[in-house]
Parts: sequence; C-alpha cells; structure tokens
Amino acid sequence: EKHIRSNKGFTYFIVNFDMVRFDSFNGSYGRDKGDELLCEIARSLEKGFRKGELGARIYADQFVLLLYGEDIDGI
Repeated sequence: EKHIRSNKGFTYFIVNFDMVRFDSFNGSYGRDKGDELLCEIARSLEKGFRKGELGARIYADQFVLLLYGEDIDGI
C-alpha cells in the first residue's frame, strides 16, 4: 500500500492469465513435473518484477500479476 501511494503518476495493471494446454502437459509428464514447471514459471516471473510489483498463482494453472508503468508500453 505504501508503494502504491508513493508511485503517483504511474498506472497499475492487473494481468490475469492461464497456461494453455497445461492439462495435456500434466497428462504426458505427470503432476510432479507439472508442479515443477509452475514453480519455475513463478520464479521466472518474480525475477522480472520491480519493487512493488506482485504475482500470485490463484488456481491450478492461473496466475495474476500487479504491474505498473507510465502506460501499457511501460510495463
């Protein structure tokens, strides 16, 4: 909350996405490999976050991100 208040002039964006055909991956490689893949995706996303940006896995293969920038091209 502090970060959001201190970032006046920026626009926040909520990005919601899911992994297309993730069920097929689980079916082919198993749930353990599927969980490993999801964790690796989450780690990769975190590496690109700036201070105050957040990401979460909200359900199975669905993620939501809170990003900011001056405009959509700035994220």
